[in-house]
Amino acid sequence: MRPFQILCLLWGVFYSQADAGEAREIIDKADSALVEGTDQLFDAYRLQVATAVAKADRVELFRLKARGTETKAPGNPDDPFDDDAKNQWFKIAAPEASSARIQAKLEVPQEKLGPLIEKIADILEHPGDALAGCHDPAHGLRVYSGTELLFETSLCYSCRNFCLDSPIGGRWVPLPENGLKEMLMALLPLSEKTVLKTGLEFRLVVEEVSAETEMLPLKSKLKPESEEKLLTQRALEFSGGDIVSAKSIKTRATVVDEKGNEIKSTPISISVQLSKEAGTRMKGLCEQHQGKRIAVVIDHEILMAPTMQSVFGETFMISGRFTNEEADDVAKKISDLKSTLK
Repeated sequence: MRPFQILCLLWGVFYSQADAGEAREIIDKADSALVEGTDQLFDAYRLQVATAVAKADRVELFRLKARGTETKAPGNPDDPFDDDAKNQWFKIAAPEASSARIQAKLEVPQEKLGPLIEKIADILEHPGDALAGCHDPAHGLRVYSGTELLFETSLCYSCRNFCLDSPIGGRWVPLPENGLKEMLMALLPLSEKTVLKTGLEFRLVVEEVSAETEMLPLKSKLKPESEEKLLTQRALEFSGGDIVSAKSIKTRATVVDEKGNEIKSTPISISVQLSKEAGTRMKGLCEQHQGKRIAVVIDHEILMAPTMQSVFGETFMISGRFTNEEADDVAKKISDLKSTLK
């Protein structure tokens, strides 16, 4: 081959490679522009979600079980008609479609709501830096305005991230150290053996399961080894400012045994006095649900579940088969609300 032909061949090869390199560079720039543009859109969407969350008025908190440990098909937790899936499974929005088993649920009390919503909005507005590539869900959050679901996320504390779904797909977002984890741990601990501190509540005993109901334990004082569970729906919760006083008292009573003999007894009860405003709410509850069964709940455990026979307001008695120590302990827990839930 002549030198001129060789030179032309080499030039053709060089020109072809240069052309291919230029084309590859165009594609690389297009890829980078798409990623950068998508990142900017996602960040703008994240900030808008933060603005919406700041206007929320209700939050549901869930304790979740790690994914991949269940064999049952989860259904579709996002389907508004699939109540079974929604109440038993929590959607993990990113990066793949999946779900985690719901182990426990807590409707966040109103007095805890404001600070919690601020923390949730903050993780969206000011995410962290480090981002690991896994996600082992521990807590789940559903944030509402009325009945409208604004934001749903699961949080991984080992990888320090949370998920954010969007119209262009879901992503893991770095979780900052802003105190949200500690707040959620206090509200709903990850250990099932930890007692949930929720103060004093009155809950309706209901039969139909819904997103607003929860099974709570009722331990028998006659048979401490046995435990009944009742389906309850929150009706009235007392904060620290609602409680004026709580104390255990002994009352004199006469009962008749099976043989007709009169027996003198001194049953122990807990006397509770509420503020005027809380007493009005208590009276309204009694009038609305008189004749229905009401669970008296302290620290997420049913103390008793009597049928509400009468209407009462600012002052009422909690009666049961208490020992002196039990009555004093219950009265102290109620009194402690004045400082712990302000």
